[in-house]
Amino acid sequence: MKRFKLSKKVVFFSFFTLLAIFGMHKVCRAVFSVLNARWYFDERLSDLAQKSIIRYSHNQDYNNFSSFSAKIQKQFPVIKSLTMCQDTTGVVTIKVESITPKVRINDKWIVDADGVRVRSYFFDDDLVQALPTLQRTSGSRASTLFFSWLKNIPVPLLKKYNITWADEFHVWLQDKKEKRFVLLSSAQQNIIEQLEKKIACIKSKLIDQGAFLYAQYSWIADVRFKNHIIVSRKNELKSCHSLSDGGRGVKNGTCTS
Repeated sequence: MKRFKLSKKVVFFSFFTLLAIFGMHKVCRAVFSVLNARWYFDERLSDLAQKSIIRYSHNQDYNNFSSFSAKIQKQFPVIKSLTMCQDTTGVVTIKVESITPKVRINDKWIVDADGVRVRSYFFDDDLVQALPTLQRTSGSRASTLFFSWLKNIPVPLLKKYNITWADEFHVWLQDKKEKRFVLLSSAQQNIIEQLEKKIACIKSKLIDQGAFLYAQYSWIADVRFKNHIIVSRKNELKSCHSLSDGGRGVKNGTCTS
């Protein structure tokens, strides 16, 4: 009976020893194969990004895919996801998906819809040049508030206006079609659909009045107030516009319906 129990122990020991050796062999194969893997990159990533990712992966120690993936994604936030599969010959295929760019900041940074920030050179240059651009004035801090505001700003707004962040109380939005029409907003003010309609109404009335025919004049619509939009020409206050008045416009320095 004792010999039988001993034999069982020997059998189990031998089985787990073989399993451990086989497992180590698989790990070694995986590490070796990853170093010689076939990489497939998101076409949005630049050649520099692709080469940097591969070079970094060759200089890292890892025991499994989870460790491998975590290290690379920590080093390269531009990577949204990694998938890896190994065929019967041991060859590993790695697919890299990038984050989706939302806006370019000062030609140096790219931010996605979740607020992830990476250097612009990680993306293909044609893609970078096609992105909406937001300017941040020199001296303005890249605060948590700034990135929170940027995360929530609608993409159509980025496409419609040239936006400059001076500080949290001075955010300038220049109309791309009519560059002499500028909005003055703040980080606390969301330009919601209702407000956009009022702004469009003001712009339309200014056009009807020929306000943009004179190159020396520009018009600023201050939308930082809760119930009013204040429109000014240069430094001369022209009118006030109530959000609750049904969309009145500007004419001869007075509020008209």
